[in-house]
Amino acid sequence: MKKILISLACFWIGLMSVNSQKQVEVKIDPGHVESRINDKIYGFLLEHLYHSVSNGIWGENVWNRSFEELLAYGNWEISSSGEVMLDAMEQSIADFRIFRGKDYDITLDVKRQAGDGAILIGVRDQHRDRMLTNRVYWYLGSENNTVHKLESNTGWIWHTPKVKTTVTDVCPGALVVGKWVQIRIRCEENHLTGWINGTKIFDRIIDDCPVEGAVTLGGEHCQVAFRNIKITSLDGNDVKVNLNPVRHWYGVGDGTVAAVNSDVLNQNIAMRIHSLGRFAGVEQPHNYSIRKSDLLKGSIYLKGTVDKVYIQLLDGKKILSEKLLQNITDTWKEYLVELPSDKDVSLATLRIVVKEPGNLFIDQVSLMHQSSIENQGFRVELTNAVASLKPTILRWPGGSFSEQYHFENGLGKQSERKGILRWDDFDPLSFGTDEFMAFCEKVGAEPQIVVPIGYHNYAGYMPDKDGRQDWLQRALDWMEYCNGDAETTKWGKKRAENGHPEPYNVKYWEIDNEVWKMDPKLYAEITRLFSIEMKKQDPSIKIIGCGCGRLGREGIGLDSIMIHDVAGYIDYISPHYYQMLDRYGNEGVEEYGCYLDKLSSWIAKSENPAMKIYLSEWNLDGIDMRTGLFTGGFLNRLEATPGVEMAASALFLRHTSATGWNNAFINFDQNGWFQAPNYVVMKLWRDHFQPNRIAVYGDMKGLNVIATISDNRKETCLKIVNPAGQPVAMKIRNGINLGMPVWKVIHTPSLLNSNSMSNPDKIKVENREVMIDGEDIIIAVPAFSASVLTMQQE
Repeated sequence: MKKILISLACFWIGLMSVNSQKQVEVKIDPGHVESRINDKIYGFLLEHLYHSVSNGIWGENVWNRSFEELLAYGNWEISSSGEVMLDAMEQSIADFRIFRGKDYDITLDVKRQAGDGAILIGVRDQHRDRMLTNRVYWYLGSENNTVHKLESNTGWIWHTPKVKTTVTDVCPGALVVGKWVQIRIRCEENHLTGWINGTKIFDRIIDDCPVEGAVTLGGEHCQVAFRNIKITSLDGNDVKVNLNPVRHWYGVGDGTVAAVNSDVLNQNIAMRIHSLGRFAGVEQPHNYSIRKSDLLKGSIYLKGTVDKVYIQLLDGKKILSEKLLQNITDTWKEYLVELPSDKDVSLATLRIVVKEPGNLFIDQVSLMHQSSIENQGFRVELTNAVASLKPTILRWPGGSFSEQYHFENGLGKQSERKGILRWDDFDPLSFGTDEFMAFCEKVGAEPQIVVPIGYHNYAGYMPDKDGRQDWLQRALDWMEYCNGDAETTKWGKKRAENGHPEPYNVKYWEIDNEVWKMDPKLYAEITRLFSIEMKKQDPSIKIIGCGCGRLGREGIGLDSIMIHDVAGYIDYISPHYYQMLDRYGNEGVEEYGCYLDKLSSWIAKSENPAMKIYLSEWNLDGIDMRTGLFTGGFLNRLEATPGVEMAASALFLRHTSATGWNNAFINFDQNGWFQAPNYVVMKLWRDHFQPNRIAVYGDMKGLNVIATISDNRKETCLKIVNPAGQPVAMKIRNGINLGMPVWKVIHTPSLLNSNSMSNPDKIKVENREVMIDGEDIIIAVPAFSASVLTMQQE
């Protein structure tokens, strides 16, 4: 008892310093249940971007396994000496991105080998989905090899279909066949200067010029060679130039590499290695986590004129493991590969080489750890990280990824699937419908599928953009694959053939994603049509219609139009909310909380007052402590908003090499993962979820507080977020009558603190002492903290 009194005395002394700042006194009324909370607000968007699925949850180790993600479009060949050759005799705008940066000086030699079309050198090339906008190109030997000209294209396709094209510095000039000329371009912000053989050709300020972008080589209706390519930053340092046509794969040895598009195994591209007889191949450097206790195994498809191929794992230059494949033929064949190692290596290299003259063609390279294979193909530690959050619903396959998703391309044999290039990576759809359903079952989540309606952007709506797609029928077929009878339906039989005779019975179906670029009246009509036909096929499903909302505003009027025009045809409206990093506190939380209240009032007056809100994307833009504080405060608001029945936060997972959208809950590389503060807080909240919101009274003085209780009334939880920089003394009156207290706290002295691969537990849950004063519970709520006080009755 003496030790306890001393401990409490020390606690009280610490509390006295807090008392000089803020004091809060609250009263919890367990008998006053204000609303029922649906645990489906603890869902996530599982979208195929930044390797969250392919090379993430799905345990494939090989990046760009089918070579479809290109840096060079057209017939390019790159030699081991660094000479780059293009045959564009029958092609317009063949292009090759060799570098991305801001201010630099580039020099290279160019030789026309045949044809009279233009040779292109581009700078500041934004290269968004290969749209010809926001770039500056120098056309050498244009207009039948008679003039040189500078052309700039400005105007974001994403925001407007209008692009401004400006042609300047047109001067007579030709590139003689068979003659090398030296080119130099200097880029400093929007000031561009160009020389040919030392003679200045242009010196210009480009209005609205992008301040960074790709350096691109190209040509049209010609054959051309480039060599001695050198890029130097304006401070004089050489920078690395990419001379590999396929992303993530690098040529090695003595020979040439090329991405070919004829006689491939599937889809569009295969890799060709031409060996001169000593040693030639391709590799993925420093991308593999090798474990001596976890065998790496898989397969590769090959054909060619060589007899032997070597598949190697390297630690630096040392070969860790090697598999010899023999009897290569002139037709595609799958070869099995196992690569054991007698030690662990965190940054190993995969290499595929030949040592004899001839051609080797490669496609569909696949390697998984044995642990992933035994886990149904899912990476074990990432599966456990997801399961630990106990997600109630997973929204899939996107997000914007769903807009071009053809479900049939993600079914069946892995080597026959056809992927999608979106965001930062080409996804081969190795994780398709069957894998998604298996993953949902493994982590205990309800599946929710987003069906595309066809191409939509600001230029208009084109459901048959390529003249072949019936998007409504695709949605019905996808439903049939998931829910149809295996004996009587076409797609149900297909599901059974793929090993799943029992229907998946997917309940939740969303009609596309973020249709803000469309006329909302048109989208409402499309939703009506899809809903009628989909519910005719399966009356048990729930239909989710897109909303808008954004930063607490209706935007283009999509929410009100959907609620007014098609309320009778949708069960949920699905707005999105992403808040800025500096609005992590109560102001940012309430901005959208008030908008959710507004939506609820509109719904109550609609022809379908039973409609609910599904906040299908939300997060803060960052991974420091601010995102943890926002997550706790926003979850409190969602639990306190009866109109919200489901929610899904994003981004769920992200590879640490990703170039953007750094707000993921789970961050990983090939060796491990770390939890961002939003993960830490989300898990604490989820672990202490109770379904009944009860009344809590008092002046919170800036704290964000909610009280909940279990159905059996045995456990009461007080979830507290202090987004401010001052601690607060909180007294819970008669709190001991609710049960014995346990207090778990997430706290950091600085808002800018975050976890990382090297320090994954800098921000974590800690147990803190509480003081019991008679029947009251007293806690010292730290600044910048999220905590849960649990009161458990024996």
